[in-house]
Amino acid sequence: MLRVTSGSLKGFKLDVPSEEAVRPPLESLREAVFNIVGQDLAPWRVADVFAGSGIMGIEALSRGASSAVFVERSRRACRVIERNLERTGLSARSRVLAGDALSGSLDLGQDGPPDLVFIDPPFEMIRRKETRARVLRLVERLFLSDALASEALVLLRFPAKFELDEVPEGALLAEERVYGQSRLLFFNRGEPAARPPP
Repeated sequence: MLRVTSGSLKGFKLDVPSEEAVRPPLESLREAVFNIVGQDLAPWRVADVFAGSGIMGIEALSRGASSAVFVERSRRACRVIERNLERTGLSARSRVLAGDALSGSLDLGQDGPPDLVFIDPPFEMIRRKETRARVLRLVERLFLSDALASEALVLLRFPAKFELDEVPEGALLAEERVYGQSRLLFFNRGEPAARPPP
């Protein structure tokens, strides 16, 4: 079980999909993320890509985000996310998309372009050069299209021992942190600070 670390749902326990590839970020890592992007996310729109349990999007909603879209390829994991959203009373502010985030047809903007995007692919994708390149192309597509709000922030999680091959076109690496086994890469369109203004 996972616990929400802060906000209106602090302490709420969430279910976790049984898939081996689902490795939700530890509480300490989640707290570190929101110490950087901010604790009060009202009225931001959020996307949780490679969502797994949906913990990052739910953490954002707990901190006041107005809406969240969850993208996950596994149907079983999507059902777990939907169950977590129902149990937390967040279904009306959320949308769950079952599909491949790397397919090139990702639509995050139905409820308006997101201000904050979490991209947390299975580490095996990052270890393989071909799929790592596809993940970076996803970041590039988001920044080069109208998919994001103008001052959006994209957070990409890598294994700590892997460094960025190159900064995706259209993006600026605004912040980089290593926490335990994870490397967190924060991208925006060129603002010097990691957090866009509310």
